[in-house]
Amino acid sequence: GNTEVTVTFTFKVNGDTKLTGTLVSIFAQTGPYNEWVDLSLSYGLFDDVYLTTDEFLGDLRIAPLFPNADGDLSGWTPSTPGAHYLMTKEHDPDDDTTYIKSSVVNDEELQNLDDIGGFTGTIKGLHALWCVKKSDAGPASFKGELKSGGVTVQTAEFFPSDVSYSYFRVAYRKSPFTGLDWTVAEVNALQQGIKRIT
Repeated sequence: GNTEVTVTFTFKVNGDTKLTGTLVSIFAQTGPYNEWVDLSLSYGLFDDVYLTTDEFLGDLRIAPLFPNADGDLSGWTPSTPGAHYLMTKEHDPDDDTTYIKSSVVNDEELQNLDDIGGFTGTIKGLHALWCVKKSDAGPASFKGELKSGGVTVQTAEFFPSDVSYSYFRVAYRKSPFTGLDWTVAEVNALQQGIKRIT
């Protein structure tokens, strides 16, 4: 069901407060998560927008990390024989040209990600992303996985829809492995993956 929610907000640009106020909106229950039905903001040109709860992260540098090698598990089937990560390291998505696929419950796949060598400073968070399509009839769901230092954590269960690709995202302000700020070593050891649930 839907729930009405009141949120007090502060909108800052380069550390300067530009807007404050209260939003009354509707949350829609989508699987295990609540999502805004409609939230929009028009304020000239800006990028690197993030929403937090009572924490201003300051100026950020954002770096995408793509798969760069097969990880510890390769249970899904690549569209072309060979390294699995080559099917998913798409800087420009190629839809059904390359992909990995599973029709078997409990199949798991992990892939190593790019390193962030040479970085100094505080890592303010990690935003994990899975682009998934359900192409066959019948039920299908998955959990995203992150592995670092021999420990694997899973997301909630996601339910992709038929025909079109959907993005599933989970933001981690702190490391789910330690509950502390991410470290460079932890991110450099990171593997991202997927597990077929139904």
